[in-house]
Amino acid sequence: MNLLLPFARRFVAGTEAADAIQAVQHLNQSQIMATLDILGESVRDRDMAIAAATAYKDLLVKIHQHKIDCNVSLKLSQMGLEIDPRLALTNLREVVITAKQMQNFVRIDMEGSKLTQKTLDIFWELRREFDNVGAVLQAYLFRSRDDLQKLIRCGGSVRLCKGAYKEPATIAWQNMRDIRNHFVELMKLLF
Repeated sequence: MNLLLPFARRFVAGTEAADAIQAVQHLNQSQIMATLDILGESVRDRDMAIAAATAYKDLLVKIHQHKIDCNVSLKLSQMGLEIDPRLALTNLREVVITAKQMQNFVRIDMEGSKLTQKTLDIFWELRREFDNVGAVLQAYLFRSRDDLQKLIRCGGSVRLCKGAYKEPATIAWQNMRDIRNHFVELMKLLF
């Protein structure tokens, strides 16, 4: 990580929560809001998934204590989705409850297509209870237009990205021009 940090500095605030808090404080001085993400995915150990949820809860408390304009984004595979969807739901619910107590917001990041439906299922379950949870959609997936329309109808908060995982041509655009065009189409729906 140390070799890559100078190149990643634009996206990676540091290796400690204090580094991230300081980076967000600097951004906030320029009226820029931030989202923090504790890097990690594909957790295969129940204790590691619980520890990840605890780390997010601790981060939300620190965000609140420092009064910075910042929310969090997380991947459900880090919360244990590939071990047991109920574990991921439980861990995420605890993070969302902490965020609610801290008057903050949690965005569920999207991962590879094999987890898209499971991720959205957990989002919908929590959305029935909480208004401080949102989702990410990947513009390169053919299904994202339908998913976006459902999210818009429920008033859900959406972050749209192009998509970074290698997906087959049967479910996703492969050409960057097509991906960009679909991204713009979906962005117009959001507006």
